[in-house]
Amino acid sequence: MPGTNIGTGNYVPPDLLKSRGYTFVRLVSLPNAEDYAALCRARQIAVLAVVTGESQGYVLGNADVHQFDNERDLDQSPSDYQLNATFYQRTYPHLNWIACGMAKGSPLWWRDVAALGLPGFSGFAVHPYGKTASQAATLINSYKSYTPNMDCWITEWVRPAAEIPGYQKMLRERAVHAFWFCEDCGVEGFSAPPLIFHV
Repeated sequence: MPGTNIGTGNYVPPDLLKSRGYTFVRLVSLPNAEDYAALCRARQIAVLAVVTGESQGYVLGNADVHQFDNERDLDQSPSDYQLNATFYQRTYPHLNWIACGMAKGSPLWWRDVAALGLPGFSGFAVHPYGKTASQAATLINSYKSYTPNMDCWITEWVRPAAEIPGYQKMLRERAVHAFWFCEDCGVEGFSAPPLIFHV
């Protein structure tokens, strides 16, 4: 399923997303996102909700998948992440959980989290920023080697237009879902354009 990130407070109309070929959106888990998420799901667009510090503990009801936190490999120890993630999974065991989007490009952090165990998690996410398709493939394969029985998600990616077709092919071969960053998402300081092609 081709997906895109949606910026908080800049919720792109579901019909526009469908016209661009998207079938999945990723957004921050917030109370004010419930109505938008419900509207997306009513239009057959699945929802991935990211439970982050911005969520202040809120877990979105209108979501198909929940990601626990984001890019914590940049600033949190594997043991602290595992402890917090396990708490949420045990609090909401009926939800489909995946682990945080990792952005540092160091699979050893994920190796250490995996060694501690994430019971109840079905997958993990990677953000292969600043890498060609070949470099990203090597990185993703390395992450997957530590948890071969978990689904790999790419919850943020962006590349220059000329590289997109080849990059998408590589992602389809290695990940269950991939989310463009971003679709008119209004993230301050981030200049990536919307992915306007049919994906």
